[in-house]
Amino acid sequence: MDVKKKTCRRTRKFRRESGNVQCRRLEDSSLVAEVKQHYSIEGQFIFALGALDPRKNTLGVLRSFAHLKQLTTVPIWIVVAGLTPEAKNKFHAVISEMNLDGQVVLLGFIPEDELVALYNGAIVFVYPSLYEGFGMPVLEAMACGAPVITTTAGSIPEVAGNAALFIDPKSPEEIADAILRIISDAELRNLMIGKGFEQARRFSWANTTRQVMEIYRTSLNA
Repeated sequence: MDVKKKTCRRTRKFRRESGNVQCRRLEDSSLVAEVKQHYSIEGQFIFALGALDPRKNTLGVLRSFAHLKQLTTVPIWIVVAGLTPEAKNKFHAVISEMNLDGQVVLLGFIPEDELVALYNGAIVFVYPSLYEGFGMPVLEAMACGAPVITTTAGSIPEVAGNAALFIDPKSPEEIADAILRIISDAELRNLMIGKGFEQARRFSWANTTRQVMEIYRTSLNA
């Protein structure tokens, strides 16, 4: 089947369910399964958004995954989306150096419906940014039911509230330990999912712009 036609059909399935594409918990799990199959993602996976920009700390994410593989034999993948072709080439080389071939999926910029599906399907969303103005992906992940690991960079603590695990973004070991806690503790994972839904509702999309501007004003006046 033509990939373009398959993608369009998948988009229509998302729109039939909700009327539009938005970050939310999907009731139809087959949508997640279809996107995973499309990108050859097998089993449980960690999700992250990446970039060549050092502030996004994609290299730190990969290093933490390499450390995680030393801590557990649980079969798990990591999916990093939002990468340019240049970034994918660079990180593919890093993946080979770390002997992580076949366990990492690097994606470019993907449609919103697929982003929602990957947030929904992830066992944890990792966002160890070194600096962020707001950190919208944290709320997107929470609204989709993904436990979040992030940092205290910029305004992220105000965005994440008490619904995330906070780590030192410069410590791959600490990031790996936080991931291991979530994937091995179902009670903690479910608690974080519940808190994430509550936190995402506080930032209703109708009020998000106002709250972002308020955070910026507070930062400028500090």
